[in-house]
Amino acid sequence: MKKLNLANQDYFPIFSSLPEDHKLDERYFSAPDADGGSGPLKHWCLLGEITEIIKYSRPLYKVKDKAGKVFTVACYFDNDQARPQWMKYTKPGNTISVMYADKHFFMDGQLGIRLEDVERVNVYLCTLNTFLELPNKVTSLRSSKNCQSCKEYARRQCESCRLRYCDKECQKLHWAQSHKRECRAIAQIAEWKRKEWSVFHDAYWC
Repeated sequence: MKKLNLANQDYFPIFSSLPEDHKLDERYFSAPDADGGSGPLKHWCLLGEITEIIKYSRPLYKVKDKAGKVFTVACYFDNDQARPQWMKYTKPGNTISVMYADKHFFMDGQLGIRLEDVERVNVYLCTLNTFLELPNKVTSLRSSKNCQSCKEYARRQCESCRLRYCDKECQKLHWAQSHKRECRAIAQIAEWKRKEWSVFHDAYWC
């Protein structure tokens, strides 16, 4: 697996460093070609911790980024779109990731994130601080052939993140202790570690 540095502002920028929608930011997009077309130069992902659920006609959240900046994330999904699985995890204290995030000026003058594609988003059952610490642990955790609970040799694997357990009882015990909060995050980080972030060919969805 490749090294993944979630502190890298090139690929995991804070809110203030994001491009604005409908503006060409050459840190993120190529200069227009002869036909006026432009595309992403790289992959990037905004990480934040949900701090508040706002009651409104559409899903609306307050989110805090790595620098402590709080901003609004508003969902503008089509009415015929099925409710995404990640939405059931949108609770204060959980981490949200948004691929290819850009800043949007709302009608009330606020600057935030307007979400239109459900595939760009994921939510994890751990705090942002916990999420940011996981890349240093994921490779060793996934390469270990020992049970995460009793530390004996194990063949059984978690279907999501591939950590090992000797039996169901050990897996249930570790799930209750900590794995419930980290499983989705470990699986996502392991997937990101296999990606090449510096060159854009096709979009990476969460």
